[in-house]
Amino acid sequence: MFMRATKRAGEAPKSKTLRESKASFHFLVETIATPIFVSRGERLHYVNRAAEVLTAYTRKGTLINEFLGSYPP
Repeated sequence: MFMRATKRAGEAPKSKTLRESKASFHFLVETIATPIFVSRGERLHYVNRAAEVLTAYTRKGTLINEFLGSYPP
C-alpha cells in the first residue's frame, strides 16, 4: 500500500510537466505564422490558425474533412 501511494505521488510532477509541455506546444503552434497541418493517412487531425488563413478554410469545416482530397499530395 505504501509503495502504491509513493508511486502515485512520484507520478504527479511528471503529469504536471506533461500538461505544461502540452500548453507550451499549443501556444507555440497557435501563434506561429507558419501553417501547420497534422495528418494521419488521408485525414487531417489538426491545423493551426495560419493554415486556416492560408487555405481560407475553417478547422471545423471543409478543411478537416476534404482538404487532402481537394489537392494532390
